[in-house]
Amino acid sequence: MIFRTAFSPLLPLLVGSAVCRAGDIYVDINHPGGSGTGDDWSSPVIKLQDALDEASAGATLHIAGGIYYPDEGRARTGDDASETFILKSGITLLGGYEPSGTTRQRDPVAYPTILSGDITQTRDTNGDGFVDLITSPGMSSRVVTASGLAVGPTLDGIGITGGNILGIDCTGSDLEMRNCVLRGNNGRAVAVSDASLTPSFEVVASDCLFRDNGSGQAGSSGGGLLVVGMNATITGCDFLNNRDGLTQGGGLSLQTSADSTAVTGALIRNCRLKGNRGTNGGGASVRGRASCTFENCVISGNRAGNPGVASSGGGVHQTSLVNSSSQAVAGSITFLNCTIAWNTAFTGGGGISMTGPAPKSLLNTIVFRNYVQNDYTDQVSGIWVISPASAPYYDHVYDTAVGHPGSGNIEGLLTGFPTFVEPVTLSTAPGDTLFQPSTSGNLRLLSGAYLIDSAENSWVSPGVTDLAGNGRIQNGTVDFGAYEIVPDPGIRITLVQQVSSPTGPRIRIEFESGGPVDVFASNALTGFGTTPVAVNRTDFYEAAISQSRRFFVLVPAGTTP
Repeated sequence: MIFRTAFSPLLPLLVGSAVCRAGDIYVDINHPGGSGTGDDWSSPVIKLQDALDEASAGATLHIAGGIYYPDEGRARTGDDASETFILKSGITLLGGYEPSGTTRQRDPVAYPTILSGDITQTRDTNGDGFVDLITSPGMSSRVVTASGLAVGPTLDGIGITGGNILGIDCTGSDLEMRNCVLRGNNGRAVAVSDASLTPSFEVVASDCLFRDNGSGQAGSSGGGLLVVGMNATITGCDFLNNRDGLTQGGGLSLQTSADSTAVTGALIRNCRLKGNRGTNGGGASVRGRASCTFENCVISGNRAGNPGVASSGGGVHQTSLVNSSSQAVAGSITFLNCTIAWNTAFTGGGGISMTGPAPKSLLNTIVFRNYVQNDYTDQVSGIWVISPASAPYYDHVYDTAVGHPGSGNIEGLLTGFPTFVEPVTLSTAPGDTLFQPSTSGNLRLLSGAYLIDSAENSWVSPGVTDLAGNGRIQNGTVDFGAYEIVPDPGIRITLVQQVSSPTGPRIRIEFESGGPVDVFASNALTGFGTTPVAVNRTDFYEAAISQSRRFFVLVPAGTTP
């Protein structure tokens, strides 16, 4: 049992003023001299709860690296799971300051500031401050709470861990998170919601990591992030190895009330959703009037459901809801320059499942080797449109299924495979016939590979970079998928084209180079080896596409990939 001093009326006089104040407040759990005024780093407040008590609306708290528990501070009860960090209107929490020294440099990676619900301090087995053993007794119900605030709070460089129900619970308020790590929370990491039928609030998350959240707690959607009835802008975030609670969306869940009168909008840009698991929507779930665009995203290694249990949307599940007038309501969904690969579902839509009357679009997107019951050749293994639903619009989409309406699409098992730097590795577990979630793989296209300089420029958003931060159009034409190849100045691909011949499909690659080029080939799973299929080429290469020659890469003569 960890003992904390109970509240005393004299305590504020001894350990700093309890008068609410705006401006900057400095907090350092490591300070050796006892709690101070919080006016600067020479006299910081020690307990974060005390600093929050003293802060007024709009204050900025500068928080040194260290672990802060919600049951520690004046007027707090030790080991009480109901204790939570309550945020006030317009509060900003800036974490990651050096906990000692004269410069107090800010580096959230080097000096992590962690708000932990592990109030018994027994679940951090790796010694990094984050919860590794997710068990209910001895964890705060909610680590951080924000409710009904006129101005939403901002968290920047903050770690959140050990929430039994939630890491962050935000209702009826905006919320902004920057450079935050949300890991090791039991129910879900973050839930933001607006109960009204005319939503007006927004959550903004940039450069955040949602990892290892959710333990399958019954009834919890969105192991990483749940957004209900709010707009969302999510950029540069990773959702890795999260779990839902037998409902919707392992990594991310976006939804509205069926009777909502307004459509919420969500932009998911330059994000990775990998290795998550949900009942429907292993990577993400989009429900009701939530309209969503996934742009420059990798969605891979996710899983929906269990053997014998109806489930769909291993990567993403989009579905309508029926309102009180018995009408199906749904928002639109768009996938733009995404790579959706190696996801698994039991029933259909290993990559994507979609239903409802709203528009659906796939543009410049790769849908590759997604599985239904471990079979990637089925017509619905990649994309499953569940009736009744409006037909999606496809433009420059790679998919192993055939018959998609639209233009510039590459379809079928014999059209060549995209060449990735590292395929996703999937495995099964004893007694479980479906593939397990996996965060492995590097789904960048290799230089000189199929699908480079072959997509449609008009769909590219102005000023947007690819998932790696490179300009979205290189060499004049955008690539398929989430990544853009930056041309080697010594080798410039000018044409990649599939051509027909009496003996079967062939690929023609034309290029410009400052010297001779060697060509290497591979199949879907093996590497390129050390023996080229052609040497000392100077302007083009053409060959049959076969089981052993589906991937091609060009390198300076005498080198290897």
